[in-house]
Amino acid sequence: MKKQRKQFLFITIVLVFLIAATAGMKLYNKNAETAKEKEAAADTIYITQTAAEDITAFSYELNGETLSFTKQDGTWSYDQDPSVNLDQDAVESLLSVFSSFTATDEITAYENLSEYALDTPADTVTFTTDAGTVTLYEGMENAMLNEYYVKNADSDVVYLTATSLQTFCYSIYIINKYRISSFK
Repeated sequence: MKKQRKQFLFITIVLVFLIAATAGMKLYNKNAETAKEKEAAADTIYITQTAAEDITAFSYELNGETLSFTKQDGTWSYDQDPSVNLDQDAVESLLSVFSSFTATDEITAYENLSEYALDTPADTVTFTTDAGTVTLYEGMENAMLNEYYVKNADSDVVYLTATSLQTFCYSIYIINKYRISSFK
């Protein structure tokens, strides 16, 4: 009987040890993952940060024409023709780009905005929240990196980003359920 008790006690101790070791490893892995996420977040370069649901209006200039949209009572409408039926979910999804619009690099030492074609930007996107208005300018594409130069009007920093504002502008056009008259 004593031998069985010793074996049972030994097995119980080993089992408790294994459970504690497993719990310890899970906690260690979770802490390591959290540390990696914090490090990645600290290294992220944000051009703008806002929540998509906080955007109440936006406009963009495409091919020399400015198109503007306003959100009233939770519904987006095209300001130039409110009868245009916009896909609301698609607009919200597209605007989520601005909730974490990131860059791959930032340039603070430059002589002139013309180096990046930001003196006469190709595209302009403006969006409004309760906190204020943000205007973004897109310059030329860096063909070697397949990225674009973007500048926030409120900053002297030029950003390099994989997301083109022109893609954003054309995407708004595409999500309309029928063509806006200016694109016919």
